[in-house]
Amino acid sequence: MKDRFTDLYPAGAADLPVAASLAVPRFPAAAERRNDTGVDAFYAERLLAAFRVPGTPDRIALVDKLFPHARFDAMWLAADDEPRTATTDMARAGLERVLSLGRDFVRYVRSPATAARYALGDAAVHLCFNYDRDTVDRDNAMFYDKRFHLHMNCWPERDLEGLSAQPYGSIADPVMRRRLIDPLAYLGARVLRDLTGPTVEGQPTEVEPDRVPGAPVGLAVRLAGWDALAGPVAAGVLRTLHRGAEQAYAEVRAAFVGSAEPSGVWQRPALLPEAEVRRRLAAIGWLGPDTAADLLTLRNALRDLGPGEIEAAREDPRRAVRSVTLAGLDYSVGMSQAPGPEDAPVLLTLQPRLLGDVGGAGLPPLRGLRAVRLDRRSGAVMTDGEIAERSAFLLGYLASLGLGDTAVPPGGRQA
Repeated sequence: MKDRFTDLYPAGAADLPVAASLAVPRFPAAAERRNDTGVDAFYAERLLAAFRVPGTPDRIALVDKLFPHARFDAMWLAADDEPRTATTDMARAGLERVLSLGRDFVRYVRSPATAARYALGDAAVHLCFNYDRDTVDRDNAMFYDKRFHLHMNCWPERDLEGLSAQPYGSIADPVMRRRLIDPLAYLGARVLRDLTGPTVEGQPTEVEPDRVPGAPVGLAVRLAGWDALAGPVAAGVLRTLHRGAEQAYAEVRAAFVGSAEPSGVWQRPALLPEAEVRRRLAAIGWLGPDTAADLLTLRNALRDLGPGEIEAAREDPRRAVRSVTLAGLDYSVGMSQAPGPEDAPVLLTLQPRLLGDVGGAGLPPLRGLRAVRLDRRSGAVMTDGEIAERSAFLLGYLASLGLGDTAVPPGGRQA
């Protein structure tokens, strides 16, 4: 698996279990479109509910996904027409409400009645959101909509029967390799931990993969079960992590290229000379020396792109993913339960990205595998009966929330 970024991966990365493909059920016609309009017009009949969180300016909406990640999935969207991308763009109470609704989704999935009605068996659940405000030229973790949205994905046991593990080192294709574990996932997590310290909002963090089995590579925060999402802790962790990621990204980017500003459309800045980058990294007081040395390794693995190369990337999306870095700060945050008993901790894992073209919802950790690439285009087409079952599942979740007179937008479906 040797390429120019190999030295940025953790020891033993070649042995980490992953899966390059897991086909998931799909609609007869996948709706792969960017939201260039407002929320209600774009999502239309797929809006199941929408309301303003009391005491906040935040409007949130439950959306039946246009392009599913799982047989049973949905997302809570920051539904104001002016996009709110970051956790800090929402009021803290608004974020807490979204996270508590994610906790309620897990409860709904795990209820015996839901499991029996929808034949879930030993279902897998993953909650996830992405952040990328600035990349609009090439594929990225928030390609379809720059509004904050919490993915809630549930795979029944029967849909995981084809899951097959392979060692990360066996992945030959460099695009797939960097998609499964981004070159910045491990190093970026260490940078952030240097800044935040060993705890965030009192919760312990970990960056070494062998200490958090089954979690994606990244900065993992241990939460005391799914109920931790329903209180102030998780929202505080996420907002602190975002502010830390913004600061760390700005300072390291300035050390690399002389400016903290994100890149313009199909523009990427030239790297500063190695000696200047070394000097600037040494001036970042919170950055550890080992991390600084590995950042210099990253600098030397990167290369400047000339106008001709940028133009070629514009014409070839795969080439763009392989050679053009993301325009600004990009990361995903996934939430999944650690292997073990029913009350095992929930691992909230932040994964920084440099080149990745897929968000965390498309790369969940499943059955102990660190990353599973979901094939959303060639899985079995859902029958009318399966689509009706999916709709009933989502409306059952909505009904379980007891939202009462929650507004349903024009054209939305009633519970």
